[in-house]
Amino acid sequence: MDSLTHIRIRYTKSQRIGFFVFTAGLILIQLATYVLKNKDLKTAEININELQTKAYLAENKKSQSSAITNFDPNQLDFEGWKNLGFSDKQVTSILKYKNLLGGNFSNKQQISESYVISGEKFAEIEAYIVFGNINNENTKSNLPSTQFNDKPKIHYKKFNPNHYSQKDWQNIGFSEKQATTY
Repeated sequence: MDSLTHIRIRYTKSQRIGFFVFTAGLILIQLATYVLKNKDLKTAEININELQTKAYLAENKKSQSSAITNFDPNQLDFEGWKNLGFSDKQVTSILKYKNLLGGNFSNKQQISESYVISGEKFAEIEAYIVFGNINNENTKSNLPSTQFNDKPKIHYKKFNPNHYSQKDWQNIGFSEKQATTY
């Protein structure tokens, strides 16, 4: 039995390296767990601060939106749209869009389709939108615009070219020489 008590365990070089690598891996895992746990705490603190900031901003928006009164979007000028909380670029885009629609908004959906008005902002102002007389000639925009009414309106009608005389062809814009060929 004395010979059994003196048995030594011998490891090869690759076994010793494996043991050290395994031990180092366990230590790294413990460090990573510690670091991630502390990082999660910092992230939680940051999230709490962000939520508090968002709550504060939401309260301020409510107090600002309560100052909004009923308005006719066709009567608003540049400053009127700015007072609703839009930036200069947004107001310029809204007024350009309004001109593309013929100079007036006819319904709330047209306003919501303006790409510079977010869904949240539209929901905020929608209840205050009231349309007056859409055909009001006094509605002016602060943007230089092309007036759609300045162009002569073309009235189209059906006709049979076989029944047109030379005079008829000249009346619709053909020269005398062109009209004689028909």
